[in-house]
Amino acid sequence: MAFCKFSSQLVNSSSVSIDASFLNDYLPVAPESCVKIYLFGLLKCYNASANDNNIENFVNVLGYTKEDILSAFHYWQEQNLVQIINVEPFEVRYLPVKNSLGVLKKFKKDKYASFNISAQEIIEDRMISPNEYNEYYSLMESMEIEQAAMLMIMKYCADVKGKNINYPYIITVAKNWAYEGIRTSKDVEQKLNDLNLISQDLTDIAKALKYKGTIAIEYKDNYVKWKDNLGYDLGTIIYVAKNIKDKTRYKFESLDARLNKYFELNLKSIKEIEEYEANKGYLEELSRKIISRLRAKFYDVSTLSEVYLIDWIKKGYNEDTLMFVADFCMKKGKRDITQMDETINKLHKLGLISIDSINKYLSDLISVDQKIKEIINNHELNRKVTSYDRENYKTWTEDWNMSDEMIQYASSLAVGKSNVFSYINKILSNWHQNNIHSLNEAKKNQPKIDTSNKIVTCHSFSKDDFDALFDNLDEVEL
Repeated sequence: MAFCKFSSQLVNSSSVSIDASFLNDYLPVAPESCVKIYLFGLLKCYNASANDNNIENFVNVLGYTKEDILSAFHYWQEQNLVQIINVEPFEVRYLPVKNSLGVLKKFKKDKYASFNISAQEIIEDRMISPNEYNEYYSLMESMEIEQAAMLMIMKYCADVKGKNINYPYIITVAKNWAYEGIRTSKDVEQKLNDLNLISQDLTDIAKALKYKGTIAIEYKDNYVKWKDNLGYDLGTIIYVAKNIKDKTRYKFESLDARLNKYFELNLKSIKEIEEYEANKGYLEELSRKIISRLRAKFYDVSTLSEVYLIDWIKKGYNEDTLMFVADFCMKKGKRDITQMDETINKLHKLGLISIDSINKYLSDLISVDQKIKEIINNHELNRKVTSYDRENYKTWTEDWNMSDEMIQYASSLAVGKSNVFSYINKILSNWHQNNIHSLNEAKKNQPKIDTSNKIVTCHSFSKDDFDALFDNLDEVEL
């Protein structure tokens, strides 16, 4: 279903130009965002069946939020230029401008008489037009904002931007605050108190940045994000601000970008940031060495340094160990950085940080493989060691506490059997269940094997015993 389309009157029209009355009567007084959204929708109407005629495309192309776009079409519906014919999915029909009333929406004069006087006193450097008043009325009624709250917002905006401030700025601030749930004078008062506290902090930040311009509302929003979302305290923010060397007027934007980057790198304290900046050159050089050692075809040095290397160092790995792991990964055919990262994460979970600990772990693995390979060779199985073999061996030695001698003895009992490792499993399990953990005891208590290769136990179970076992299975962790 098309997001935007013409009414039948417009479809039948041969005109594709924008009606002059729109340009004369509506464009000068409409908020800029509403004009852009209206014109972009008008374009889409000429190809209503296109795949990109949807609200997601409006968001991607225009850079507004979904709420902004819906709000704009509600605005134009009040002006009788469009008709919202479906809410979910949202669908808009454009109407001919000549069919619109061409007049402002009517509001009771007495209802806003006091508001008009107070508003003009706030915006004292220019006259407020009827169209502008109408915008305030529409916003207050559509978003349920108290008149007193709206006047407080207007005064705040005028204090920030000056007494001749343009009304779209006021509308935008009021709308954003309304989205936050700020609609009453009490709400606005609390918001302004919070902003006053923020203003003092921002003054200190501006001093650290050597910024001499006006502190805009957007900077206050950024400060809230830095503290509440990113988790930086004022001291850390000021430290970062002092190290911003941007000579343009966009110092606050540079600070925002720098803090976002540190947050992505999980650098939260001044000490962590200092260490990162001091070692940035070294980290990039180490990244080049790792890429070279892995013989990776291509990888961005800064990405390796910022995404992976800092995390590896925080986990305790030094340059020697990282180069050792890189060598290991290269020999195993794991030449991608993500594969090296997976290897390091596995080693870290095993508590293996140093070269010595990794070497010992690998030596132990090789030793185990050799022991398993000996069993395989003794039974002339002619195959490689598998992960299943290793899991079995781990169970025998770690979980059942069987010695190498007992495993070798169990292997000797399995000679000539069709499924060697299954047979060994049964023998060792029987010894484990009967608490036999020495070779002498094992030789004295050889299990009896039936023709189906099952262990014959001396236990007898009644039906009640089995029922009890099954009743308790949920409590058993396997």
